[in-house]
Amino acid sequence: MENIADSFANLCDSYITLADRFNQLDVEHMTLKEKVVPLLKTLKSYQQAIVTLQSEKQVLQQKLQGTQEECKVLAAKNDSLKVLEPLLKDEVITLLADATEQAALVKETISEMDSNHAPDLNEDEKSLLSIFYSDPERFSAIHHQPSSPGSDSTFASKFAAPSPDPALV
Repeated sequence: MENIADSFANLCDSYITLADRFNQLDVEHMTLKEKVVPLLKTLKSYQQAIVTLQSEKQVLQQKLQGTQEECKVLAAKNDSLKVLEPLLKDEVITLLADATEQAALVKETISEMDSNHAPDLNEDEKSLLSIFYSDPERFSAIHHQPSSPGSDSTFASKFAAPSPDPALV
């Protein structure tokens, strides 16, 4: 009987060891699954991004081909018109040169206007305008407050002038 009892005890120990191992394996499997699932989701999103980018690439290639064809057509038209240039009168050539100069002047003027949107204002006036454009309500509230004796009455000295918003100026 002792042999049978020892055999059952050994068998129970083996089952307990096996159950512990399966439990440990299950925990490791769940841990691995927690790490693999986000990785698979990321991989799937990358695959979708690749498909999207490939379709966008095809669209852009088609647009590029169309643009290249248009460029070839325009170059051919330009070449065909160059043949006619000698037929132009000197007067027309002079007018074209003047028009080209005027276009350059217009571009230069627009560039200057973009860089200095108020050339007739001094720096204090520009500062006041930029403060007003940045916060009109605050400007109105401060502007209508009576200034106390001995204080600087200029608004620009009370607030730092932020850069003006080009869309508003």
